[in-house]
Amino acid sequence: MRSEVAHHINGIKDDNRLENLEVIAFGEHSRLHNARRIPKRGYKMNLTDSQRKARSDRAKKMRLSEKGRFAKAQIEKG
Repeated sequence: MRSEVAHHINGIKDDNRLENLEVIAFGEHSRLHNARRIPKRGYKMNLTDSQRKARSDRAKKMRLSEKGRFAKAQIEKG
């Protein structure tokens, strides 16, 4: 796995002059580029707010039922 990458200081990927390149850690490079990203809200499924809420409620119920099964198994096991 790569631990270092060449970062283009001015952001132009085909400008490979030495004064424009900087070797930095892969994680730092990711942080630099992700800091400028604008996260998108919600899914890319074009859901209405009510549909999104219904999906969220179903997911919460599923997680709660899984926790209940896990707790019951621990009691029976213990």
